[in-house]
Amino acid sequence: MMTIRGEYLWDKTGEPDPEIQELEEILGALRYQPRALELPANVQVGGKSNFFRSHAPSLAIAATIAMLLFGLGLWLGLQRWQRNQPAQLAQSPPGSSPTVREGSSSTPPIPESSSADLPQPDGQTQLAKNSRRARSVRANDQQLAIARRQEAEAAKDQLMLAFRLVSAKLNFAQKKAQELNHREPVHNQHKIG
Repeated sequence: MMTIRGEYLWDKTGEPDPEIQELEEILGALRYQPRALELPANVQVGGKSNFFRSHAPSLAIAATIAMLLFGLGLWLGLQRWQRNQPAQLAQSPPGSSPTVREGSSSTPPIPESSSADLPQPDGQTQLAKNSRRARSVRANDQQLAIARRQEAEAAKDQLMLAFRLVSAKLNFAQKKAQELNHREPVHNQHKIG
């Protein structure tokens, strides 16, 4: 068993023990020696970089922004188209009737006659004609409201589909970026020395 004399082990003061000096000489070969980092021959450092690997995160962000802009443009286009539909229905010729969608039960509009002021042979008054026109306008408004609702639901479905596509693309790009980081661990390390 070795005996420790003084403080030689801690601060090199005092009388050295011959056994400790012998151990220091044996273990001296294992002492830390600073040297440059040696990389294996099969690892390339700073070689050609693949465009997609080096720009994967920025490409993913650009694709996401492009998909969001596409979805926004589609949504705005549908909104503009829906706003123009009532104007087109109002500008249609008086003899034509708007298309009736399935599931809507309403009375067809009554065509206007050119002789509105003349009494009708069957005894209809102006009040009866006006009430028929009012019912026709209400029916057209109901048809228009149903058409708007169906178009809005279709636009919502298309927008949700666009968001799902963007989300899938983002997930795919994130997975690819993570795979690249795990495959090339030396790529992200700092040079030593």
